[in-house]
Amino acid sequence: MDVYHEVGALIRKIRTERGLTQQELADKLQMTRTSVTNIETGRQHIQLDLLYETARVLEVSVAQLLPPEQPTANPDLPQFVKAVLEKVKCASVVR
Repeated sequence: MDVYHEVGALIRKIRTERGLTQQELADKLQMTRTSVTNIETGRQHIQLDLLYETARVLEVSVAQLLPPEQPTANPDLPQFVKAVLEKVKCASVVR
């Protein structure tokens, strides 16, 4: 499973825990239900700004929408996750 599938699965899990339908999340994010479906299934790669907005709407940290770092065949992936987490830390300090 790639990182986008994992992020989508985490979004779906938290969305359902919050009792939101895909349509309700889509409305809050000002996007289509189809886009939410595609993000949750990993078919559509979520943009970083949308990841932040999704975290805000779901009332979780961005880090909670990211999979835990695991060894991978893609050597750049851990750096990507670290960079995102650094941005999350910086953003939380600003708030």
